[in-house]
Amino acid sequence: MRALLHGEKALLRGAWPVAELHYRDALSIDSTFTLARWRLAEVHRWLAHDPIDEDLVRIFHMDAASLSPLDSLLLYARVQPPGPAKYAAYEDILSGTTYRRDAYATLLYADELYHRGGLWGVPLDSAIALFDLAVRRDSALVPAVEHLTQAMIRTGDREAAERLLPQLAAIHPSPAESDPYYPAMWSQGVLERFHPEQAKQGREDLLRAMCDTPECRVRLLTLITRWVRYLDLPATQHALGVELAATAEAAGDPSLVAAGSLARGTALVTLGQIGEANVAFDEAAQHRPSVATRLQAAEWRVVPFALGLEGFEAEPARQGALRLEAVFEDERADPALRARAAWALRLAGYEGAYGRMRRMLAAVRDASGNDYEAALRTTAPDLVYDSAGLADRPFTRSALYLERGAWYREIGMPDSAVASWLWHE
Repeated sequence: MRALLHGEKALLRGAWPVAELHYRDALSIDSTFTLARWRLAEVHRWLAHDPIDEDLVRIFHMDAASLSPLDSLLLYARVQPPGPAKYAAYEDILSGTTYRRDAYATLLYADELYHRGGLWGVPLDSAIALFDLAVRRDSALVPAVEHLTQAMIRTGDREAAERLLPQLAAIHPSPAESDPYYPAMWSQGVLERFHPEQAKQGREDLLRAMCDTPECRVRLLTLITRWVRYLDLPATQHALGVELAATAEAAGDPSLVAAGSLARGTALVTLGQIGEANVAFDEAAQHRPSVATRLQAAEWRVVPFALGLEGFEAEPARQGALRLEAVFEDERADPALRARAAWALRLAGYEGAYGRMRRMLAAVRDASGNDYEAALRTTAPDLVYDSAGLADRPFTRSALYLERGAWYREIGMPDSAVASWLWHE
């Protein structure tokens, strides 16, 4: 119980690594301790290391009845699917007389709306109002003060952000107990948003104060480059991406060079510099030569163009479609990545490999209903495609010509059937 109490205190202070150690200690004594297991999942959620939804569902079905009434209600809300069902569960907790003033419950609801409310038509100011309410209910609740500070920077409320920063610094755990150290991070955020002329020097001062090794500098740059997206500062994200790529290259870490290039690319898209963004995405694929990175670079060319977004042009989209087709045809690739490639191709109206497979399957269905002429019409565009070089799909061309010959025979055109079967020559 002592380990749990220490963990609870650390959790509310935002000392995530400390809280994690205490909850693990509690579980080492009693592996069935449901509250400690749930709190550990919450720590992982705040650290944003891995998705925890499956863990929460498992905990909920293990022994939710052993929790306090409020914890049971909060866990129930947390396992609801995103959207109205989850919001209704939080509303039920906060609308009653028993828990309506609970700061942590208010924080959890605010956090859900802050990160996903817009997907369901809930405006950002609803989340901000709840963060403000959580802070007024418990001014020492670090995650609430931190999120409200972040939101004020994001929405351009300089006075509120600069008022909250000293409060955050006063209650936040030390850098040794926390990762990241938000007072320093959001102080820099204030410079980036409201004092851009001081921001560059501020970044260097921050890195120098928090890091004494190249490895630490790369890690911190990686973290800041990721978190700056929450402030809607694309120019800063671009500058940090440049810095991260250069620092990671000096440290010999090509994967993080790629991360810097991806940060630059997404920032450049936001800034409307689409051509330069495509170059950055290609650079990321060169430094991290995986199917996923190549796919992402191609998707950035194809999907926004298909959606009619300004600045995306036809020729880069065509080049991207060829790359998507290569991903789709790679049978060694992750099926989920191949499915993404197929979806993007269809969204953009490109036929290519996905179109050929779709047409072949549709034609087989037509033929099974004795509509052989429809089957022939459907597959006619594929006659111009030579699949002989596709060693990983050796039956593609065979199926096309053998089936077309059979369909010609069925409609009384034997000469055309023979001509189709001559494909093997």
